[in-house]
Amino acid sequence: MNDLLIHIGGVIKINKEKVFLKDIAYEKIKNKILFEKVKHMTENSLVRELNMSRTPIREALFKLQHEGFLEIISNQGIVVNNMSINRLESLIDMRVAIESFSLRQAFIELNESDLLMLDSIIKEQEKASNKNDILTFREKDAEFHHYLLEINDNYYFMKMFSEVYELQFTARKRHTTKQEMEKLISDHQSIVNYLKEEKIELAIETLVKHLNAGKEQYFRRN
Repeated sequence: MNDLLIHIGGVIKINKEKVFLKDIAYEKIKNKILFEKVKHMTENSLVRELNMSRTPIREALFKLQHEGFLEIISNQGIVVNNMSINRLESLIDMRVAIESFSLRQAFIELNESDLLMLDSIIKEQEKASNKNDILTFREKDAEFHHYLLEINDNYYFMKMFSEVYELQFTARKRHTTKQEMEKLISDHQSIVNYLKEEKIELAIETLVKHLNAGKEQYFRRN
């Protein structure tokens, strides 16, 4: 059944759950940063584009500034942040720590249906790569890593992953070469194969190398 959206005094109800306009503004502005080549915005332009008042937009902007996506500069407007090398390294190091620990814990609970799901995600990545559909490819890349965290069911790990992955997405400038996509797919398949063979140490080693390769890609482009 399709979600029903009803505007009621600054609040949108979706399937009986309340979603505030500031949250909708947050998602729409963040999507502009992630999927459009936007580098600069103004509050006035966002008011017109989103058809909202200034209050929810300002609240969304303050949240995005706190998360590191942008800077609100007096008399200059809103500037999308360029990722520094040091910050990118810190984000990837955080992912290495979270995902390697979580994979070791997930290995205890891993079952056949989990392995089939991971294989299915990889197949979807291969389809996206063949079509050179970078956006879908990146969505499936995130889904693969998120699924490994879901097995362990640690809410805070999954939340941190989502925030860190989106920041990494902005650093990569939304561009991934065919060769890089093939390497990412190969790494994912190796991780799953090692899990099937119950070689958890090799799976973790491959995961760590896979994540750290993100630093090298960034350095080559900057």
